[in-house]
Amino acid sequence: MGVQLLRDALRRRRTKCPAVAVTPDVRLLGAAQALVTASARADLLVIGRARRCLDGVPHAVAHHACCPVALVPYS
Repeated sequence: MGVQLLRDALRRRRTKCPAVAVTPDVRLLGAAQALVTASARADLLVIGRARRCLDGVPHAVAHHACCPVALVPYS
């Protein structure tokens, strides 16, 4: 089910932004661990954050990622 949801979401985004390359990757890990692992082969990670302070997943990823991390505030 999760894989199909991801495929559907990517299909909609590719229609809107065909020039942006996106590589889907489904992992059975915690969010922070999965993102840090993915950062080893990424040029940039873009993740959202819900609060002004840096906590939880964004904090762990920002401190342990192997590539630059862009934190996008939720608006």
